Amino acid sequence: MFELVEKYINGKLTAEELARLRSFFDTRSAEELTAVMRKIWETNDGRPAPTEEQLRRMKDKIDAHLGMERESLPKEKTHRLTLSDWLLRVAALLLPLFVVISLYLMDSNREMNNQMKNSLTFVTDKGQLATVNLPDGSVVELNQDTKLEYNAAAFRGSERRVKLEGEAFFKVKHKEDASFVVGMEDAEVTVLGTEFNVEARRKKGDVTVILEKGRLSVAAMKTRKSEMLSSGDIAVVNRRTGNIAVTTVGKVPVRVDWRNKSLVFQNAPLKEVLRELTEAYGTGFKLGRIRNNYRFNGVLPTDNLSEAIKIVSESCNLKVRRMKNGFSVSDL
Repeated sequence: MFELVEKYINGKLTAEELARLRSFFDTRSAEELTAVMRKIWETNDGRPAPTEEQLRRMKDKIDAHLGMERESLPKEKTHRLTLSDWLLRVAALLLPLFVVISLYLMDSNREMNNQMKNSLTFVTDKGQLATVNLPDGSVVELNQDTKLEYNAAAFRGSERRVKLEGEAFFKVKHKEDASFVVGMEDAEVTVLGTEFNVEARRKKGDVTVILEKGRLSVAAMKTRKSEMLSSGDIAVVNRRTGNIAVTTVGKVPVRVDWRNKSLVFQNAPLKEVLRELTEAYGTGFKLGRIRNNYRFNGVLPTDNLSEAIKIVSESCNLKVRRMKNGFSVSDL
């Protein structure tokens, strides 16, 4: 019923809807109307109710406006009534306190509605990438299965803020007087201008930040602890404990470079290499007879399985055979 009241206020009711609204008020007692108003009020996100004085002033304005409209109408009409005529004929019936409160709600929510119009959300599905240009000139590259949200109006203030779920690479335009904040469920990244990658997927127990250029701050929401990163640093935020571990890219055994469709390994055990290939391609690897403790250094593609297997087998002198449910890996 509240939707009909809003449409009435905006002059968009059809004749059928107007009849329904009029019937609603005609068939309800004052107590029932009060109960309806109270229910609507309780769903108003906790906003304060208007005072008696505010209600009186609003109703006076409405009555005055409708009085002027009525005076402008001819006393007699012989043609079919228009929608505006219908609204004016029943205006007196449709202006109890219920309508006044509706107007107050619409006015109090106007600023919120304006902000919502400036809110933007970008979502990528599995296998889909996207690039988002922000109002300040910064650029965000979204990995698959990722959501980025921001409010354009916020970029005119002293803090540029976005919300991330998934993984993205940020190229933030430097602004000395406006920090750039990436908000996540369990962590927050704050910079002035730099290039970095953030992975914050719900299914993973950690939030990972890789800094390519500049400096930035990583904070854990659970503990409010923070760490400063320099170029080449990686920060891993444990969602459960709120602890932040900082190291350098060169010391990380496995790194997914999704922008270049590759896996980067630094002295990684063979089992870890095959585990990453399994996740990237969805195929299994079964280890056969392996005499040596093989470790792999190099880059493997994530979009060409045959090429990835060839690189691993030649680098480690291994035999890889295709099986019914994946591949078998053994010594030559």
